Amino acid sequence: HVLNGGRWYKVADNFSALVNGEFESIPDSDLVVPQYDHDREGTYNTALAAYLPNSVCLDADVIPYGGGKSSIEFCDVMTADRRLIHVKRYSGSSQLSHLFSQGAVSGELFVSDSEFRQKVNSKVPDHLKLADIAVRPDASQYEVIYGIISRSAKPLDIPFFSKVTLRAAARRLQSFGFKVSK
Repeated sequence: HVLNGGRWYKVADNFSALVNGEFESIPDSDLVVPQYDHDREGTYNTALAAYLPNSVCLDADVIPYGGGKSSIEFCDVMTADRRLIHVKRYSGSSQLSHLFSQGAVSGELFVSDSEFRQKVNSKVPDHLKLADIAVRPDASQYEVIYGIISRSAKPLDIPFFSKVTLRAAARRLQSFGFKVSK
């Protein structure tokens, strides 16, 4: 049984074990990052980009896409060694699920849509631009990292339904060839 949003849900034992096992199988990133001692997520992302050589902070620098007021954040920090870092503070299932979905959507658009790649190129410095937006990037050369900010010293654990969303996002990204870590 899982308590989520004040409601109890019965989860099949085999599905629960599968989801928890897949969560554990997503590797921890080997990226060394500064400790979080910032007033908010955006300040941390700016500091993270400054800390990582030749990186750029794209936090809140959204790309209009899909018509209307729809927009997508490509990632929070992009590194020169092709790491696409998505960061959220640990604040509950809906925030984390949004984080995982954001990474999956932006990753899919990056490999499948040259218009989206053009918009990404317009936001990054020259050393991070794709040489030819018409050529589909080799996703296996990129790592999508989900960074979850927490002040807890305990090993990372997230709500069950967030694990389900992460599982789906990781599978989707991996189907395009991306490496995925947390």
